[in-house]
Amino acid sequence: DKNEIIKRKISEILTGTGLLEVSNYHLTSKNDQFTKMGIPEKQEKNAVFVENSKTDFTVLRKDLTHYLLKNLSDNVDVEYPHKIFEIGKIFNVQSKTDAITEQTSLAIALAPGNFTDMKQIGEYLFSMLGIKIIMIEPESIPAHFIDGRAVEIKIGNSTIGLLGEIHPKILRNWKIKMPVAILELDLEEIFNKFI
Repeated sequence: DKNEIIKRKISEILTGTGLLEVSNYHLTSKNDQFTKMGIPEKQEKNAVFVENSKTDFTVLRKDLTHYLLKNLSDNVDVEYPHKIFEIGKIFNVQSKTDAITEQTSLAIALAPGNFTDMKQIGEYLFSMLGIKIIMIEPESIPAHFIDGRAVEIKIGNSTIGLLGEIHPKILRNWKIKMPVAILELDLEEIFNKFI
């Protein structure tokens, strides 16, 4: 299928730059998905909760960013640099219909990493895919990024992702002592570029 071919191509491009592919569970914990990311409880409403879970893993993940931070946090004793990425499903609840949506996302994490390093990887990925993007300052920035060190990634008028440096307060929540840069993209828009 076309989408699998594109995912494989993205994976090859990123492993070619020295990144390591990781794979995480679809289920996550409320603490990892929200609390450690500085997301207030009122913003949890679009999350998909699993009833009667026998573990702390009670939420279908809404993004890959928090999972890559968890990977970095679980491996703080491993030699740096850590350059990882994941291509995987994320889940949300549509506010109007309460329908559960699932989409494919790509996230990349660099530790130690900064805005410039990540911007170069993002630009390289899109040039290899032959897709023209623009990066602009976001109107509102998620709490986990440093203000002024994040951009929105757009294809035409569609915002497809964010790139930035993780806020020190969030790094402390995860007990990560290195600066971290993260990029997360909605791959559905990219799949649509290849008909």
